[in-house]
Amino acid sequence: SKVRTSMDNDGGVGPELTVPAALAALPGIYALYADGTFPVSAFDVGITGSDGLVGTIGGLSQARSNRYQSVDMSIGESDYWSAEGIIATDFDSAFNFMVGVNHIETNGYADYAVGSSSLDYFSMVGGTLVAMSGAADAAAAAVLGGGGSPTDAALAAQAAAAAAAATGYSFYVPYFWNDTDDNHLNSTSAFGEIYVDLSDTLKFTGGIRHNWDTKGLRDRGNLFDSFIALAGGTLAPGVPPVVPIGTPSVRGLLDPDPLTQGTPGAVNDFRVVESDFNSTTGRAVIQWTPSDNVQYYASWTRGYKTGGFNPRTLIPGVAPTFDPEVINAFEAGVKSNLADGRLQANLTGFYYDYSGLQVSRIVSRTSINENIDATIWGLEGEFVWRPTDALVFNMNAAYLNTKIGEFATFNPHDPTAGRTDVDLISDVTNGSDCVITRGATDPAFVGTFITSPYSVCSSLAASIPAINTGYGTSYALLGGIDQSVKGNNLIGSPEFKISGGVQYDIPFGANHILTPRVDAYYQGDMYTSIFNTEQDRIDGYAYVNAQIRFAPTEGNWYIRAFMQNVTNNDALTGAYNGDQSSGTSQNLFVMEPRRWGFGIGMTF
Repeated sequence: SKVRTSMDNDGGVGPELTVPAALAALPGIYALYADGTFPVSAFDVGITGSDGLVGTIGGLSQARSNRYQSVDMSIGESDYWSAEGIIATDFDSAFNFMVGVNHIETNGYADYAVGSSSLDYFSMVGGTLVAMSGAADAAAAAVLGGGGSPTDAALAAQAAAAAAAATGYSFYVPYFWNDTDDNHLNSTSAFGEIYVDLSDTLKFTGGIRHNWDTKGLRDRGNLFDSFIALAGGTLAPGVPPVVPIGTPSVRGLLDPDPLTQGTPGAVNDFRVVESDFNSTTGRAVIQWTPSDNVQYYASWTRGYKTGGFNPRTLIPGVAPTFDPEVINAFEAGVKSNLADGRLQANLTGFYYDYSGLQVSRIVSRTSINENIDATIWGLEGEFVWRPTDALVFNMNAAYLNTKIGEFATFNPHDPTAGRTDVDLISDVTNGSDCVITRGATDPAFVGTFITSPYSVCSSLAASIPAINTGYGTSYALLGGIDQSVKGNNLIGSPEFKISGGVQYDIPFGANHILTPRVDAYYQGDMYTSIFNTEQDRIDGYAYVNAQIRFAPTEGNWYIRAFMQNVTNNDALTGAYNGDQSSGTSQNLFVMEPRRWGFGIGMTF
């Protein structure tokens, strides 16, 4: 099968902006802002454009506004192929079995882009200022080198800077672009199960499965590549740090790795990785059915999810890969049908032991996966009671306890972990933060070796070893100060959930039934990150839905009127935490407001 995602544009609009009057001193780019609006680059990549990675630099803008704007775009395609062969027995005996093999292949690509008015503004204003400075220095040096006077050199520098300002320049690439042009999985498994009737009421099921998985990835990412290389001192010889406004493409200028000096325009500017994952899993189930109305069961299951690759990031300490996830799940319960079929009651207790549970968070504008150990246990109950043929009650209730094991990582919303003996650095290339720790007798890094807390984290990481050697200090650069999350709750795990409903069938004439129904739901508090801070907590909430249904006693059509969220509750239902490059933003999800409507349908 083949699946292609549609283009997904999520726009954000912020406060009103005013074009600075001082921008008129840069006429080459002021023309793009003269009408008082700010452009947002079009994503001229892949099938969406000219593939030049220039956006507004090349005259390709997708939006203009006098307010801050940001746009996300994702697009992708995947092919899926699978084959399975199974041999199963149906012996007239107490023993049967099943064996089989399975093979799956998936191939696809995914593109993701982020653009904003601020990214374009920084690219062009910053790029023009760098071009002016470089042109002025070169002109002055040429005059002085030819025996000219300092006055002539100053005039030449002024003229060269003015010429650069009139042309307008930009850093490149002016928007974030993650290009995964190949993402593939080959998975082969062999499996088998046995079914044993130990007695008329006791049955055992046992199974085993082995997986051979290969995952591969080919990807790259771009944002301010030339500025990162310039700031880090790794700009390849002959590669300009900026390009003139109107440049149609910068593809040939991109370095395969902006953090390491290399060959400009190298063909293989992708990361290419592949890994193998193998695992043996299985299950065992015992079922006791002493009567037609009651069944008891207990089970153990070992499950497995393959590991994978994290997107590349400039933040130190982020692992390039994540490990497989393994779960040992234990369940026991009872299913019953009582009171002559009028009461159905199911109870389940469970305990899940996770090794390497895969959890995600946003770091440096992208989602990364990490592995943690965790335990989950709880109780669930399902009940349906029909005291009369017309009246039905149902209720589901659950208790959930989750605990994270020994694990520590840094919180993008609190990178210093509240410590005052570290320096927080804001990376001017991407808006992310890094932290510099120091020894007990070392002075603060900011104010001693750099003048402000704004710098380039990758450049600092390269220079700190030499500083430590020369000054006998103990500085270290980290993405953030790790904080222990041992004992915290998992994301999205409310301790209590309960829901229930009631409906009553009212005869309407001789051949129709009118059925009013009310449903209610409640869940307790939960957290939206593994750090379990007050900012991460979502309070418990409840809602009520109601409907009335009219249908014939014999027929397949119906008419329904409904109202959702009867009390018009505006509770928060979830949150999505961004990182520093998005202003440590938090997207909040709110319950949909009260809605009502009518419907006509048929059942088949």
